[in-house]
Amino acid sequence: MKGRSLFYKYLLSYLLIGSIPVIALGCILYINSVGQFQKEITSFHTEKLNQAQLNMDNSISSLLKVALQISMDSKLSPYSINEGYRAIETTTQIKKYKEGNPLIREIFLYYRNSDMLHTSSGSFSTDSFKEYMFNDFGWNKLYFLDQLNAADTLRFESPVTDDQQGAFTGRNTIAMFIPIPMYSSAPTGVVAIALQASMLTDTVQQVVGNSNSDTFILDDEGKFLAVDNRGIQIPQEQLSALIRQYQKPGIYDFEYHQTPYSYLVTRSEKTHWSLISIVPKNELFHSVNNLRYFMIIIFAAVALIAVSGAVYLSRRNYAPVRKLLYNISTLVRPGDAAEQPVGEWEVIQHTVSRTIETNRQLASKLDEQGPLIKELWYSRLLDGTPLEEEELLEVQRLTGWKGKKFVVAYLHFRGRSELEPGAKEALAAMYETLTFAGGQGCGVELHQEDAIALIVSLENVTEGKRMLAQKLLELNELASSKYLVQPIIGIGGIYERVSDIHRSFIEAKGVIQSFPHQDGARAIFFDEYFTISQEQFWYPLEEQVRLSQCLIHGDVALAEESIRQLFAKIAIMDHSLEMVRCIYYDIINMVIKTVNQLHAPNLQEEIRRLLQFHTAEQLESRLLSLCRKLCEHALQTKSMKNETLIAQIVAYIEEHCCDAALSLEAVAEHFGMTTSYLSKMFKQETNQTFTEHLKQFRLKEFKKGLVETNKSIKDLVVEIGYWDVPSFSRMFKQAEGMTPGDYRKLHTG
Repeated sequence: MKGRSLFYKYLLSYLLIGSIPVIALGCILYINSVGQFQKEITSFHTEKLNQAQLNMDNSISSLLKVALQISMDSKLSPYSINEGYRAIETTTQIKKYKEGNPLIREIFLYYRNSDMLHTSSGSFSTDSFKEYMFNDFGWNKLYFLDQLNAADTLRFESPVTDDQQGAFTGRNTIAMFIPIPMYSSAPTGVVAIALQASMLTDTVQQVVGNSNSDTFILDDEGKFLAVDNRGIQIPQEQLSALIRQYQKPGIYDFEYHQTPYSYLVTRSEKTHWSLISIVPKNELFHSVNNLRYFMIIIFAAVALIAVSGAVYLSRRNYAPVRKLLYNISTLVRPGDAAEQPVGEWEVIQHTVSRTIETNRQLASKLDEQGPLIKELWYSRLLDGTPLEEEELLEVQRLTGWKGKKFVVAYLHFRGRSELEPGAKEALAAMYETLTFAGGQGCGVELHQEDAIALIVSLENVTEGKRMLAQKLLELNELASSKYLVQPIIGIGGIYERVSDIHRSFIEAKGVIQSFPHQDGARAIFFDEYFTISQEQFWYPLEEQVRLSQCLIHGDVALAEESIRQLFAKIAIMDHSLEMVRCIYYDIINMVIKTVNQLHAPNLQEEIRRLLQFHTAEQLESRLLSLCRKLCEHALQTKSMKNETLIAQIVAYIEEHCCDAALSLEAVAEHFGMTTSYLSKMFKQETNQTFTEHLKQFRLKEFKKGLVETNKSIKDLVVEIGYWDVPSFSRMFKQAEGMTPGDYRKLHTG
């Protein structure tokens, strides 16, 4: 057998059936779970950035509050701080405000039209500030002083250089310019609060919580106020391009050096600052990636289980196919191997087609041999050969017996042996089936006895017996007038079991044996004829007749049963010793007659010992021993007669096998018997039908001719009695598994 395409088809089918829902469900779960989780993480980080923006707004509000407190502090009014002795108090007061807010690096208080700057470190002239003070801020001091004089609204500046490079590197200090008095249209001074840019970005980082993120704070004009460029070190030019591209608050994706990043931006409604956070995408969505990998692992595990299940189911479903294919391969004959198709399904189809055709042929043969099989079963019932329970049920099904009581009628035909085979056939057909009110029956031909046995099923015993006798008398009258035969009828006892039919058969024959000279005008029932009234003298004639027939038929079990019943009845009868002794000698006389009738040799000693009995028990024991030997001899004689006849028939068939006219009818006519009886006997003795034996012998002769001669196949076919060469060639190939030509090549080299 080449390939396992059917197995792979099973596997592919199960994979498709299992994968479609798994993939669909997996995709839905993956998209929903990962997508939803990604949305939640995006929302979470956006909220954190908004929270950082809110914290920064609150910080700016706290700084404005400090400026408001300074503007309202009387100790820091322009009149108070201009008094020379108040300089230390001014410094102390400003220092107090500075230390009250950790974001403040320094506070500058400046009143216009004044040349002094007041800080937590002291009060200085603007010239001193420009030359010596706060150089570590990295400011452009002239620009800072200009802003002090020009600021009329709240402003934030990173007064480093014009190119803002210091702000972008994150090393700058931001200046918050707040005109005072606050909310005045004509401010007289400015509170400048210096903020370390890193303090703002650190505040954002604490909220955002991404160690590798970059943070950028831009003012309302898009200038960099604070930068924490610790992660990707993105250039200012590219960052400026991103800012121009993504201005609206949200999350955006971009790549830098082939690495994906997420760009988060939010804008303050209070300060109009933009807060930007750039995070590596795999870090931002680290949990999403973990979930994605987890679901991929789960999906792979489910896929593996599905594949394993598909393989298991495929192997399980393929197992009967594999076993069937193996059985087919073991049954393929060498000649058929070349014709076997390659595909598994094609092999099965081919085999099923051949099986159906073979079954059709067998059914046809069964229809042809059905009557023969029934005849064989009927013969076994009459002979007392046990049938299996299934066979008994099949017999009742085939016959259609409705009655629950069974009886056998034995019809002996005087003058039947002189009839032609055709007349014998027609006579047997008259009694083949029997139907009457209250019962039905079927006939079994007994060729060697010139008799027919009718197995009858009765639905009602009393009415059935009367109608049976009437029907048989009508048939006998018709047979006498048409075929000039003289039938006499004996009917056995009635029994409930099918297995007791042979008892009724023996009793029916016993009636004919006891009254051989009766005419056919009446039917004699075994149980009625031997029944006597209580007043009459009892004599065991019924038991003797039954025993005699058992011995003739070789039924040892029924013979032993009859002997025991016979002696049991004699023992309970009230007769004189002389009368009992006469009965015993009459039984011995009947047995001796049966011995002579069966021509049983070497039984003189047993008969002598039988005559020298002293007790009833001794006679019964010796009689049982003798009966066993008689039954064995009867069976051997019957078997030898059948074997002799079958040997003659087989020899005749083999002698005339090349005759195309040889047939069952021709052989039956030659041996003076009916075709049905010949078929039944041939099947019973050879376990083959006549047709099977003839076909087998002709095939044997044909194969012998193929090997031993050089004659053409056509000539050999004609020689064995066939004319249709193609039909014979097909039959030969079916029987041998190869053509006649291949057989000749194989056996002749």
